[in-house]
Amino acid sequence: MLGFDAPAVNVTSTDIGDDQLLVYVKLFGVSLGCEDIRDMALREYILSGDFMLITYLHDQLTEYDEQISNYIVELGNVAQMAVLLGYLDTRIIPRIQPDNPNVVDIRRDYFIDLHRSLFKAPNQHNALEVIKYLNNNNVVQKTYSPSITHEW
Repeated sequence: MLGFDAPAVNVTSTDIGDDQLLVYVKLFGVSLGCEDIRDMALREYILSGDFMLITYLHDQLTEYDEQISNYIVELGNVAQMAVLLGYLDTRIIPRIQPDNPNVVDIRRDYFIDLHRSLFKAPNQHNALEVIKYLNNNNVVQKTYSPSITHEW
């Protein structure tokens, strides 16, 4: 169905239907020049619980790779993360660095500052389940620490 093997997960996802999927595809197509529309459409799609467009989103919004994973932690579910992780591990990472067997290092570029999304999540239980899923699949996040400045 997905064209690759996603890590096994025992969670059902919401099917929003073909009509709604087409609306999101069109929104992402028009939003390439408008960050606000793209951001709103991405948040609303992840919030829907559907996972059928996750790989499409990754391919269309390549400059926002880490934002997709952050929105899944904040608003999504384990099934969405399983699809994203499966796609990264079987299609994206082997294409980027086919001779590098250490996917943990390459994965870091896709998972940045997830703790912020965990704290912002309206449903902490869902967000924690997604984080536990990532932990069980050896995903290590990249963290950017803001520089500490003091004004005296």
